[in-house]
Amino acid sequence: MNTSTKMKIVKEPKQLDLFTSVSNQDEDYSNLVEMYDILPKYYHGNIERVDNKYLDSIHRKFKYRKIDCELTITPALIKNANNEEKAYYPSKREEIVEDALRKIAIDRGCVYIDGDAGVQFSLYELEQELIKRGHSYNKSQIKEAIKICHHTSIQIKKSDEEDMMSFHLFEAIGFSSSNKEGLSKAYVKFNPLVTKSIKENSFRVYNYRQCMDLSMNLSRWLYKKVTHLHRQAATDNPYKIKLSSIIRDSGISNYPRLTDNDIQVKKCLNELKSKNIIFEYHIEKHYSKNRRNKVEDILYEIWFTDEFCANIKIQSSIRA
Repeated sequence: MNTSTKMKIVKEPKQLDLFTSVSNQDEDYSNLVEMYDILPKYYHGNIERVDNKYLDSIHRKFKYRKIDCELTITPALIKNANNEEKAYYPSKREEIVEDALRKIAIDRGCVYIDGDAGVQFSLYELEQELIKRGHSYNKSQIKEAIKICHHTSIQIKKSDEEDMMSFHLFEAIGFSSSNKEGLSKAYVKFNPLVTKSIKENSFRVYNYRQCMDLSMNLSRWLYKKVTHLHRQAATDNPYKIKLSSIIRDSGISNYPRLTDNDIQVKKCLNELKSKNIIFEYHIEKHYSKNRRNKVEDILYEIWFTDEFCANIKIQSSIRA
């Protein structure tokens, strides 16, 4: 492995095995990690670099379980496939690659790297898993995504406190040259919040296949958020969320016009509807007290299908 320090890799101790709750025969399911998975840590939108190279850090405010928090994303500065040094934000590709690596860890068995959860794999294996899920990234693109996850720095803090924590999406990575079978081996040590979630048993099982089938970043974010928080999902129990909360907590582009933001959310909801995840949603406009015709916010009431609600119950029983 090409690393500056030698990593000790062993099989995951039983008490830290995040993946015993999901049978490796059940390829539809994987695990979500409380807080980490719903952080607005990905960038969605067009990128304009300074001098075609640098990117500014991104500062976002969000709520986590009713707590006001702040997040800073410091972009990764790496050499791309053309040997050009550029800054990158983690985006859709990096999210998809990380989710696929978690699934491989379930199927393969997690490893324990210097105290934190990780996974060993080949780039070919990861490439094939992504193709299977409808995401065709080549080995060079996959390797670049892994490097971006490692070099991106995330800082979070409560808005009313000075205390903060800083971490990388992947705390450590390693690549080796091809072996006799022509396979390039690699390892990734996941974020410490993943290990923390394992220790505290705060992870949540979710339908990995269904989530990976969603094309919109916002659709996957909402799917994961609902899976975490809407644990009493039923066809007669709608999930309610405001447009302002979606913009604040998801990290999607915040357009100047509320109508344009509403369009993005409707696209997301319609995709979820087309995938038989929701069967209906209603919109309630909230008007300004000072200007009668000015819409200040929008409330979405979302009804989930029998299939999705059954999945939530299956997920709860798997975790139990």
